[in-house]
Amino acid sequence: MFANLIVDLLYAVLDPSLRRNWVFWFASAIALIVILMAAFPSLFTPNDPADCALSRQHAVGTGWALFGFDFQGCDIYARTVYGARASIWVGVLSTALASSIGLIFGLTSGFFGGWLDAILSRLTDIVLGIPLLLAAIVLGKRLSTGSGESSGLMAVVVVLGILGWTTAARVMRSSVISAKSQDYVAAARML
Repeated sequence: MFANLIVDLLYAVLDPSLRRNWVFWFASAIALIVILMAAFPSLFTPNDPADCALSRQHAVGTGWALFGFDFQGCDIYARTVYGARASIWVGVLSTALASSIGLIFGLTSGFFGGWLDAILSRLTDIVLGIPLLLAAIVLGKRLSTGSGESSGLMAVVVVLGILGWTTAARVMRSSVISAKSQDYVAAARML
């Protein structure tokens, strides 16, 4: 699956109409800068994000402190640069978790059909009916009871993964149902 994603990305980059589009290059440059910022934050700011002094509270940005200082006297720019890594991890891991759950539910529901499809479809409808913000607050608080920053990061990943799988499951279910009725599937069964 990951190899197919890489191949599709390479085909997209090699597409002549895409290579002539300036929006593609602009978006690629921004994405590359954010990835570099997450991988090597010290290249973008020499300041420590944990260096806070109340004497700098709400001070205007000077030098490397481009965004100024917050109410605790911390450099907002340094905290933004060092926070890019956590943001990328949350996005990648929660998408992987939601896609995996959606893949399992959608494939199972579409392939077997019958009463299992009805149960899994109703479960998907129940999860879709839960208010996202309320469920995220409740689950996030429940999961982040551990100590440390990493438990809070993983709580966000798990909450977004658990609540975000429904669309992937529905798409996968409909794809499997439509593929089951194709001629090549009947021919493969005959063989």
